Amino acid sequence: MQPDVDVAEGVAAVIRKAFGDPGLAVTRATEASDVDGWDSLAHATLMIMIARKFRIDVTESESNALVNVGDLIDLVQRKLSAR
Repeated sequence: MQPDVDVAEGVAAVIRKAFGDPGLAVTRATEASDVDGWDSLAHATLMIMIARKFRIDVTESESNALVNVGDLIDLVQRKLSAR
């Protein structure tokens, strides 16, 4: 598999775990408003989970700039590529 596919699958898995919904449909277009319970506190928790899973640092400004899951996947991929 391509690394970006692995990142996308990993991000989706973390989102499903964070919201306790193993069947949650997560696409690049998924936004916080599409997921029950995705509020600012859940977003902060999700960013911590993403940072731990991928062993990256996500700044508050980076986190706040995310519009959808695609932006998050791209951010993680950039951070991993910069290592």
